[in-house]
Amino acid sequence: MIRGARSARQGKTCAGIGSRTGLFSVSSFAWARARLRSKHTWSMKSEMERVTATIDSETLAAIRELAGPRGVSSFLQAAAKERLARLALLDLLDDLDARYGAPNAALNRKVAADARRVFKRRRR
Repeated sequence: MIRGARSARQGKTCAGIGSRTGLFSVSSFAWARARLRSKHTWSMKSEMERVTATIDSETLAAIRELAGPRGVSSFLQAAAKERLARLALLDLLDDLDARYGAPNAALNRKVAADARRVFKRRRR
């Protein structure tokens, strides 16, 4: 407990939180915290859904090493979003190929050469 603070259940003013003059009560902080928590929890429930996935142990160990034990869900969500974005891009390219025709081999070589030149790693 913070020095000078009383229990949140008592609703007494507290000199240790928010201001030195004791303008805020412990109960007002508890109320605000509870309100924010309920709003956050409610929005998370409406936007998220729990699923079960089967992942081999090597892959899961690598994910946990990178993301930590509590970051597996966010890591998998980010990976899924990346994959969905890549698939959407491939779909767009397929649509462009259908509309304007696929690029020929000479154009593919030119684009690949330009990409190598642009993204060439600089030596230090």
